[in-house]
Amino acid sequence: MKTRTLLAATLAATLALAGCSKNDEPDGPTRAAVNIRTSIGGTIDAGNFGSRAAISADGSGNFEAGDVLGLYATVGATAKLANSAYTVGSTALWWDELSMTDPVAFAAYYPKAEAITDPAATIFNAATATNPDLLLATPVTASKGEDVALAFRHAMHRLTVNLSTDIDGWDIATARVSLAGMNASATVNITAGTVTPGEADATDGDYGTKTGAAATFVVAPQKVTTNADWIQITMDGEQYVYKVPANITLPGGTTAPLTALESGKTLTLNLALTRDGVTLTTGDIAAWDTQGTIDGEINIGGGDTPTDGNIDMTDMTADQVKAAIDAAIAAGITEFKLTGPIANLGIKEDYTQSTGNPFYNTGVTKVDLSGVTGWQTVAYSNFPDVTSSVAGLPAYTFYGCAALTEVVLPAEVKAIGLGAFLSCTSLSTINLKDVTHIGKQAFGFCEALTVVDLSAVINLYMEAFQETGLTALSLPEALAISGGLTANNFSSHTGSFGDCESLVSVNAPKLTSTGYKSFSGCSALTTLTLSALTEINDEAFYSCKKLTTENEGFGFAKEVTTVGEKAFGYCTGLTNPELPEATLINSYAFTGCTAMESLKLPKATRFGAYIANRCKSLTRIEATASGALTLSDGGSLDNGAVFGNQGTTGDLFDAANCTLVLNADKNTGGTGSPTVNGTTWANATWKSITNP
Repeated sequence: MKTRTLLAATLAATLALAGCSKNDEPDGPTRAAVNIRTSIGGTIDAGNFGSRAAISADGSGNFEAGDVLGLYATVGATAKLANSAYTVGSTALWWDELSMTDPVAFAAYYPKAEAITDPAATIFNAATATNPDLLLATPVTASKGEDVALAFRHAMHRLTVNLSTDIDGWDIATARVSLAGMNASATVNITAGTVTPGEADATDGDYGTKTGAAATFVVAPQKVTTNADWIQITMDGEQYVYKVPANITLPGGTTAPLTALESGKTLTLNLALTRDGVTLTTGDIAAWDTQGTIDGEINIGGGDTPTDGNIDMTDMTADQVKAAIDAAIAAGITEFKLTGPIANLGIKEDYTQSTGNPFYNTGVTKVDLSGVTGWQTVAYSNFPDVTSSVAGLPAYTFYGCAALTEVVLPAEVKAIGLGAFLSCTSLSTINLKDVTHIGKQAFGFCEALTVVDLSAVINLYMEAFQETGLTALSLPEALAISGGLTANNFSSHTGSFGDCESLVSVNAPKLTSTGYKSFSGCSALTTLTLSALTEINDEAFYSCKKLTTENEGFGFAKEVTTVGEKAFGYCTGLTNPELPEATLINSYAFTGCTAMESLKLPKATRFGAYIANRCKSLTRIEATASGALTLSDGGSLDNGAVFGNQGTTGDLFDAANCTLVLNADKNTGGTGSPTVNGTTWANATWKSITNP
């Protein structure tokens, strides 16, 4: 190890305080100099990242004349020096400028920055720094006559990747190495000599790309996340990724989690690129302290060609499972049978990471999961008020598998997670007879899915079967549909069966509420069996153009008490709807029902605006409840636009061509309200007003 002895201020008989030149003589013959001794602890080879010739290959050594340190000196709470330039070999310090009686606390760092706003919390960016090898001194306290021994250490982390290969024709010297998901910055406390690592999976660290069989990066100390992309190797036009391993092997053979790249340490990864993958042969963290050894591998293809899609995941990592699937797909295999723990499939239930799932955007056509075990609770929705409680297929498992036609699930699967089959446009066969919960967008846009067994389903979340090819629904146990869809978010989403344009019939005998927009856009829907239904939510049957009142299709409404906004909007097949128990009719309830001739609401007492907007054929309305009839907010009908139109053109409703039937208590002088004034009532003039 190359070292040099530096007595920076023992020559101080002719040197002045920081800022003085060598020609400025101090007053008095007995002035005491501050004797500063420095040393640098091992690692980070300065040959790559600096010009300090006095640092050895392992990073230990000392400073050279001309190196400029940033120096701090404090006496009690009083700062005597703050980021002062201390030039090795020329700057002199004197005790009488600091304290002749009290101890002085010293701190230092290298290389000196022009300005430090807060020495206790300085942000250091290792990716952009000219010299990323920041050195921090361990703070010391000394008094007059004592040496100030500043021992510097490397504040950042050194990451070295050594590559080798046995593949004929590959020149490892042309390999390109880069880092993924790394933090660039760390918080440095100069006065304490400490570093706070950054969080894991940051995106602000671009450490560039290095070419050759060996690549060394000085990076900010930071936390790491198991299985996150880490080392990227480009060779022969292909990119291979080494992910963060879960554990390291400590000296003595014990293991511990790898959770961070530590300040002042070095990690060396020796990666062998072979036909069977990228294998980590050794990985020692050493120089200051030995942190441990990492063993792992990345399967990049090659080797034996798979002959089938049978994969036992039991003793495999998620990376190995994905590699096996990739290899089989590369060999032309499209049908898979998986066994072992579902966790080993490595499904990412976050949409932003779902494109990294094993089957995403592949040509797989069939997957048999009947032998998979260890099913866990899944995410039903990405809305925070929807929580998971049932085990099943993880969110986004088969998202984007446009070629997938069939999936076999075991009886243990009780839930289908958020977006699990989203955009699987060819999916036509799946066994769901044991499933009780189906998440948001679980089968969204599965246009080839026409028949499915939902006999055990209790809850369906919003957009669960949006734009599928379903023709008939039997939901004998369903208690709720379109879960997660509320008045606050439904404008940009749709219900469980929104826009299922082939859906003809629905049977859900236990359902008491439709949920928002549940059948919106189901333009072929004609038959509804909803015997327990009491509430029709907003836009539940919006644009169900074939829903009529001439057949059994409208019988479901006999017990309904509440009709939501636009609930039957643009149901152009409705002619004579009757809601015998409805008490609340919200705004635009029948807007655009251009074929509607009569509307019977015998118990309705509260009304929203424009309930018959653009109902051009409507010639008879029966609102025969006794007592006060009001706006939905309790206001007077005389002040509202319940029977008006929004706009002045188009298929307008005309009260002047409509007979209104009211309870006799609304006649002039009656006890009900509002009362009739000639042919005027509720802010509209009618063709005639009669009593039952």
